[in-house]
Amino acid sequence: MHPYTKLRPNRLSEQWIHSVEHVTPFGWLIKRLLAQREMTQRELAKRAGVGPSYLSAVLKGVKNNVSKSLMERISTALHLDEEEKEELLQAQDLSRNTYEIKDMPPWKWALVSNFYTVLPNLTQDVAGIVNAALALANEKQRLNDPGRKNQENKM
Repeated sequence: MHPYTKLRPNRLSEQWIHSVEHVTPFGWLIKRLLAQREMTQRELAKRAGVGPSYLSAVLKGVKNNVSKSLMERISTALHLDEEEKEELLQAQDLSRNTYEIKDMPPWKWALVSNFYTVLPNLTQDVAGIVNAALALANEKQRLNDPGRKNQENKM
């Protein structure tokens, strides 16, 4: 299953279908908070005073510059405590960065899919180890970059 695939009820029948949906960290957190509060995205949009399509665009990262005013209205509509508000602000900051992933070989998709699967239960300790491994891999790639070597030779 693609890492951004989720099961969604088909509106035309009671069968479950696969759909691919782009979700930002901000969108993922909002969806989690909505589920916890048994509230729909449409209800949140109404309570926050925005259109449902605008809120959807914000959650998908199409619109990623959320105003302080809207953040406050979302926080109020969801009855967030201070810790949840801080988590929402951090998720919104992370959502400013978007990445397009295309033309990936299957082994890379498997890595992304496996990571996505364990992400909900990932501890901070393990996340630190994964981040350190990724930093080492990035440094190794940078050191092996042929363009870098050519630039050094020109100096």
